[in-house]
Amino acid sequence: MLAMIAAALAWFGGTQVPAPQIEWVDCAEFTKVDAGVKAECGYLRTREQRTNPKSRIIGVPFAIVRNGNRTSDDPIFFFTGGPGNRAIPRTIHALDSNFGGRDLIFFEQRGTALADPVLHCPGYAEERQRAQRGEIDGAALDRGLIAIAKGCIAEARKAGADLSGYTTKAIADDVEELRILLGAKRINLMGLSYTGKVVSEYARDYPASTRAVVANTPLTVEANYDETASKATHESLDMVSPPARRTRPATRPIPRSPGSLPRSWTGRPATPGA
Repeated sequence: MLAMIAAALAWFGGTQVPAPQIEWVDCAEFTKVDAGVKAECGYLRTREQRTNPKSRIIGVPFAIVRNGNRTSDDPIFFFTGGPGNRAIPRTIHALDSNFGGRDLIFFEQRGTALADPVLHCPGYAEERQRAQRGEIDGAALDRGLIAIAKGCIAEARKAGADLSGYTTKAIADDVEELRILLGAKRINLMGLSYTGKVVSEYARDYPASTRAVVANTPLTVEANYDETASKATHESLDMVSPPARRTRPATRPIPRSPGSLPRSWTGRPATPGA
């Protein structure tokens, strides 16, 4: 009986609140799916702020692409960067052999374009683009971004958003909730740029649920993205190619990095069921 209650309810300080659940939706809500491809889409419905039993329920989108030759039960979760970029592609294609007989799950970040709710911040990206075009200097960019961010924060709070729920930790916990709901014992994670931090934090907090991690990012787990991303990116480039070499005109194509995703993922060439 207690197990049934625990499956239906989450407990916060003795207060019963609805447990996380999946709301399945037509994939057409997010994307197009090629003919013959089996895909399933939905929202993870969970608390905006897990520590607050009165927090509203939000929706975190995901799309599962089923592997027609599945031989492994540990799916691959794929995350993109930004923060805030879209992970679910506009068209879902069939999986190739690089996925080693595993399903692929595209997982979105809270508050992004496909999420419920969407947290917009008009003008923030445009202000950065003005700086990139040389229209404003660094000091003006900082002032502009701070002013825009303050306005966006005020509007989000007016709309009922609890912004303390939009953190890297919260995203990692979203992943764990979906893993449990899908019944996967362990998962593989691949994060690009900012979400390299997400997958690293997930592996740190949920080691027993983690099979493998690919963090394609210059950022360490403790890095604050806006404050350190640019510096960390340049330092990573310096480790691969010293600045003096990068200033010389290119006389030949840059060689491809050795190996491939499947080799780096498993330590050997990909084979079905690897």
